[in-house]
Amino acid sequence: MIQTTQWSPDTCGCVLEYKWDDSIPQDQRVHTVSKVITKCPAHASTPNDVAHYATIVKENQGKNITLARIAESFPELAQVDANGNSVIKDGEVQWSFDKDRNLKVTAPKLSTVRRAELQSFADSVFRAHKAF
Repeated sequence: MIQTTQWSPDTCGCVLEYKWDDSIPQDQRVHTVSKVITKCPAHASTPNDVAHYATIVKENQGKNITLARIAESFPELAQVDANGNSVIKDGEVQWSFDKDRNLKVTAPKLSTVRRAELQSFADSVFRAHKAF
């Protein structure tokens, strides 16, 4: 059965609607944008709904992948959740996007050297994801 979901990513102020088929296994599902409800200022010039959705998904997934890899690679910032996954401890890492939609991360409790290492690491992971 075709389902419709309204999505507001945590990476911007956009609101989109997408459709997906719940009869298909989750790992094989394709989400297809059906409507852009709101465009945030950062994405206002995106040319069409498909490109808009693809851009937002890529940014959101890139941020999620980067934070997951930070949790794995910077154990002082992480803890193990109830499912056995390494996740960032609450309040240890802040993130945002700059005007060019590059992910910026910081961990105030880390030393200056470790903060620089963290940003370099995040840059490499996020840029690698954006390249695809």
